[in-house]
Amino acid sequence: MSKARTRIVKNTAETTRHQRSLLDLLPAAVIVTRYDGTLIYANQRVQAEFGFETGRNIRDFYANPDDRDPLLAVLRQQDRLDNLEVSFQKADGAPVKALISSRTFEFDGEEAILSALIEITARKHAEDLIAQEKEKFEKIFAAAPVGLLLVAEDTTIMRSNPAMGDIILRSPVDMMGQRAGGGLNCVHSFEHPQGCGFGKACAVCPLRQGLESVLANGAGIHGTEISVDVLVNGQPQQRWLRINVEQVEIDGKKHAIVAMDDITASKKIESALKESEARYRELVEISPDLIAVHQQGKVVFINTNGARLLGAENPQQIIGKSITEFLPPDQWEIAFEMISKLLKYGGQSPVHEQTLRRLDGVEVDFEISGLPFVNKGAAAVQIVARDITTRKRAEAALRESEARYRQ
Repeated sequence: MSKARTRIVKNTAETTRHQRSLLDLLPAAVIVTRYDGTLIYANQRVQAEFGFETGRNIRDFYANPDDRDPLLAVLRQQDRLDNLEVSFQKADGAPVKALISSRTFEFDGEEAILSALIEITARKHAEDLIAQEKEKFEKIFAAAPVGLLLVAEDTTIMRSNPAMGDIILRSPVDMMGQRAGGGLNCVHSFEHPQGCGFGKACAVCPLRQGLESVLANGAGIHGTEISVDVLVNGQPQQRWLRINVEQVEIDGKKHAIVAMDDITASKKIESALKESEARYRELVEISPDLIAVHQQGKVVFINTNGARLLGAENPQQIIGKSITEFLPPDQWEIAFEMISKLLKYGGQSPVHEQTLRRLDGVEVDFEISGLPFVNKGAAAVQIVARDITTRKRAEAALRESEARYRQ
């Protein structure tokens, strides 16, 4: 062998030793392969994390050996690979996922492929779990029986479920990309060219205030009832909504989940009931008769005229007192027996005469009837009594007159 060739071989060997020493020092998992796949070098990190053995073909460690061919084609065309995901299997057969980056270079005097591997099995497992959770979230979001919105930090609607669309009769897809009020067709979002958040009413909008508070402070709101005016089929309509809002973090950014339940119908019923109760109270108050409610032996309500008939200046002087204070002692037993039957069997008691005692002790005759009902979750009896003292006196006077006439 000539001296020149000897010098070349010596220099090549020296270069290879330097290359190996350098590759051994790298903190990353590094392999060197021939184009035919023969593994000619693997540093300690590769052996620890992947268990690859030099001398074997790298294809033996691919989960699918054919996966190497398209990677090799890209490398031949572009002379490099960067962070491509590959499924390998360790020497013991355990699956492992990695990102591979490769370059062509000369190693030990021949053209070879230098590859760095980053093991991502745990990361991929976590990503798969996150993907599964996102899928579950999407299914729950779509199937929820109440309206749901996913709102970004600037109150832009990112998601809307079918139930939300049913509340305002608008496609959930049409809501996406708009700010909350615009997506819900709030009438005030049409008052300014820039839409929701810029109208005069937006500054005091309870929905907007709630969203901004949750997104800024993180404290959720629950069971808040709000009224919004929305356009439905081009016509303004009032909607009562019960809302819950919670802050969530998605992809490192603040979002809010908004749950809305349309309580418009129940609010209308509640309003009608209040109006009905108000009318009933007005009728009770203007009634000349005594109308009262007793519960567990005590008066819990009496109208103004009823209080006056019992010698009081106002109902407060009667409420809270025992009903025995207004009954002659010899009638207690009969009265309580009648009340017991009413509460047990229901129905309205027949109109009958009853003597009641005023606060000043004067006894007054009444025609009285009772009706059992439930008051604030407990059994009670409402009575209606008409003062017949004057009539009774007139009847007595008539009888006396008739008796004198017969004499």
